[in-house]
Amino acid sequence: MIAFGELGQIPVEESQEKTLPVFDNHRVAHRFSAHNQRVLKVPDGRMLQKTTVYLQAKGITRLLIDGQVYKL
Repeated sequence: MIAFGELGQIPVEESQEKTLPVFDNHRVAHRFSAHNQRVLKVPDGRMLQKTTVYLQAKGITRLLIDGQVYKL
């Protein structure tokens, strides 16, 4: 199952990359998360910049924010 299929086709070279969805609404975030996943509130948007190295170490190379995909 593709969670965000409405975003269109993914290039083959990027199909194995992990994307972290970022939501601005707590309820929407819960709707897209599974029961075994946690929704975290990020107190400051700069937190994503500060944790870029950690996210990349976990294999996360993209952020999905408001329907746009951004490379870390």
